[in-house]
Amino acid sequence: MLGRPTRQGTMRVLSSFLEMAGSFSNDSDGPIRSSLDSPYMALVLARVAGHQELKDILWSSGVNPSLVGMVASTRQLQDISRANDQDLLLNTAIELVDFQYLEDAIQDRTLRWLALLAKARPTVVLHLCGPLATILNDTLSHCQNSTTLEAAHLLLHCLALDPRLNQALDTPVRLEDVLDDLGFSGLWRSCSMDSAHEQDRKYFTLTERLIELIII
Repeated sequence: MLGRPTRQGTMRVLSSFLEMAGSFSNDSDGPIRSSLDSPYMALVLARVAGHQELKDILWSSGVNPSLVGMVASTRQLQDISRANDQDLLLNTAIELVDFQYLEDAIQDRTLRWLALLAKARPTVVLHLCGPLATILNDTLSHCQNSTTLEAAHLLLHCLALDPRLNQALDTPVRLEDVLDDLGFSGLWRSCSMDSAHEQDRKYFTLTERLIELIII
């Protein structure tokens, strides 16, 4: 049985997946943009501790580190407006799978990203209100980090201001059906926020082992 992955191991896996996902080209924006929009890059941006670590990961993935500014901008408001709903929903759902295991600083960043997303793209966040209600309840009840608590209150405030999102916190849209169309429902059912599917959890463990074999 695999233990909880270390942060270093997680970043190494993401770096390897980025490298395998496709080539980066400096000659045109097409290949670059395609990679920037990938779930792997979204998860890297959600997990990196700082600018230097991002540069190191880009370099180890075969990406020109000079693109770090373009990469970092994908978490900004202008790129939120450019991305389509399905990409934003999938990338954000992937980011939430292991939320409860993340360091406070990473949780803080994710919560603030979700608050920004709730303001700019409420139709995307509408599908996420079910797991967000669980995350907010756990964070506000158990977190002892003042900065992370502030971020949780900010997200809750943003959700409460939108009548549709506020209602969805109590009566959530069925996220699993949407993720099924995106090919992510199996892993989502196996994550810590939905532990009722034991068979799916067995498949998830096998997937973890396969990833470990590929990377190592």
